[in-house]
Amino acid sequence: MPKPRAHPFRHWSIGRLRWVLGISFILLVIPTIVLSLKARQQIKWEALYQQRQLAEELARSIDGALQRWLRTELQRAADEYQYLLDQKQAGATRYLQRSPLSQTPQSQWPDGDAAPGLLGYFQVNSEGQLSTPLLPDSETEGLSSGLTREDLQQRQLVKQRIESVLGENHLVAPSDSDAPAPQQAVPPASAAALYSQTYQSQGSNSQTPFDQLNQKQDASRQAKTLSKRSNLGNIAELELERAFADQESDAVPAQRARKKALAEETKTESLSEPLSANADLAEAVPSATPITLFNNTTSNFNLALLESGHLILFRNAWVNNQRLIQGLLIDQQAFIQAAIQQAFEQSRLSDTTNLVIAYQGTVLKILSSEQYRRRTLNYTSLAAQDVKGTLLLQSALSGPLAELELVFSVNRLPDGPGGTIITWASLLLLGLLCVIFALLHHFGVRQIRLLQQQQNFIASVSHELKTPLTSIRMFSEMLREGWAPAEKQQEYFSFISDESERLSRLINNVLQLARMERQELQLDIKPVSVTQVIDLLRSRLQSQVAATPFSLNLHTQAITGQTQLALDMDAMMQIMMNLVDNSLKFCKHAAHKSIDLTVRQQRQEVIFEIRDYGPGIAAAEQHRIFDLFYRIGDELTRSAQGTGIGLALVQQLVQEMGGRITYYQPEQGAGFRLSFPCLAAHPMP
Repeated sequence: MPKPRAHPFRHWSIGRLRWVLGISFILLVIPTIVLSLKARQQIKWEALYQQRQLAEELARSIDGALQRWLRTELQRAADEYQYLLDQKQAGATRYLQRSPLSQTPQSQWPDGDAAPGLLGYFQVNSEGQLSTPLLPDSETEGLSSGLTREDLQQRQLVKQRIESVLGENHLVAPSDSDAPAPQQAVPPASAAALYSQTYQSQGSNSQTPFDQLNQKQDASRQAKTLSKRSNLGNIAELELERAFADQESDAVPAQRARKKALAEETKTESLSEPLSANADLAEAVPSATPITLFNNTTSNFNLALLESGHLILFRNAWVNNQRLIQGLLIDQQAFIQAAIQQAFEQSRLSDTTNLVIAYQGTVLKILSSEQYRRRTLNYTSLAAQDVKGTLLLQSALSGPLAELELVFSVNRLPDGPGGTIITWASLLLLGLLCVIFALLHHFGVRQIRLLQQQQNFIASVSHELKTPLTSIRMFSEMLREGWAPAEKQQEYFSFISDESERLSRLINNVLQLARMERQELQLDIKPVSVTQVIDLLRSRLQSQVAATPFSLNLHTQAITGQTQLALDMDAMMQIMMNLVDNSLKFCKHAAHKSIDLTVRQQRQEVIFEIRDYGPGIAAAEQHRIFDLFYRIGDELTRSAQGTGIGLALVQQLVQEMGGRITYYQPEQGAGFRLSFPCLAAHPMP
């Protein structure tokens, strides 16, 4: 017959329990944390996607407004860049009319036709002479068209400013006859000399600088130009997490190329004879697209960022087989303010999103959501290295503005309702797991200790039963066989009686414990006078210590015969005898072999105090002395007898009779204090 296997948890230790619970806790907590993080990441990506949609909508809105303005500029005829237009009516009647560009723009962006940040329109002929539609060819012509001398002076200042900026950037040679404009960085004479030295000495025509604006430069010159254009850094220096918008950001160069190609297809389509048929003109216009000589035609606009920081939008125009450079000079910051910044600040993105405006990778301006929330809208303290967070969108504008990029990024997003719910649910779940495992650990440790104590109890009871039975059997056999001398027989009879009483107390304790565990304990509680209790304790305890080297000292204080307690006398005797038995066992080696029992009345309670003069109980073990099966010391090193149920049984019996028991630490030894309420007493002051 196969031997039955032992229960797998029978020999578990507390250390093994902690290992199992710890591993189980980790195996549950890690998936919980991972799921929580994944859910929060999903919510974050959904929030980022919503922000990205807002960014795309804003980018389309900005691009649409600029394209509507550019469409108006593209539709302008080449002769509109002159002050007066030669109009022809039916019947071959001809008359002169002022150009629409000759009017000072009063309307505001984006409702009006004026370009955002416009400084003025200009035209450069093949000889490098600069003109503007704001200013007539002569003062007489201006006065005859309705302008005043003050108007002419103001328009002259506009022309000088345009000429100053273009001269500073070596695009035209400033006229020495014109007065220098305010804030001119390069004197006209110096600019003219540098312009002549740079281009005319090389055999280039006067329009060559415009052809070279969008051509690629070598690395050293590009770095120098970059430093002059902006001190905010480069897009590559933005410390952004690009995982969310990686594919879109990588597609920006291709996007820009597609938009430029699409813009090239929108050029004037009234073509009948390509310009390539005229070799001389084709060589003079290396960057021009095929045009016709049938009508006055124009090319698409090109955008460039000058070293002075101004934006220039220019095109090639052919009038009577002569090439002209026509364009607009734009103040960069005013352009960004009117066309981009205002739209950004009016959108919901301004609270959470940063916007970087760049030209060919060079950062022109950084609009920070943090600065917007603080209403510090100068946006001057940030550089590319200061922009951190997650990249939302990197988009290039359309058409000739394709070199301008809008980079949207977000530092932080407010935690949405879903994120808050997941956070609290995760915290509650983690808290619940901690509580559950703490309870499992508490009850598991308690059960393992109880199992160990039960095993120790079985071993102790076996020893406690075997030792007196062996002694009783040995002495009874000696008396029966007549081996004991007459003078020893009485001593042997006394020893047998003492061991029998010891066995009786042990068996009574075990039976009482079993009844309490089954909740079958029934006490015969009756009113008993305190003096009767004291007399019975004196006789029982004196006989218990009579055969030992100990002495019992009984003291009473303020006890009257009228004071009564509700007690079961047998249970009370069992309680006191167990306490005295503990003192006898643990104080064998005490120098002062004495047990003190004091009975006193305090108000409506009677207090029994019993103490010894032994080693006492260590502070670390005092809170467990009433635990069932608990024994002081280590099982392998303790020398005192006992089963670990005495004090637990005492506590249960005291509580059943309505009293309470506590341990107190005297200067020497150990002490127990029992309190019982009085039924009829004379309270003491």
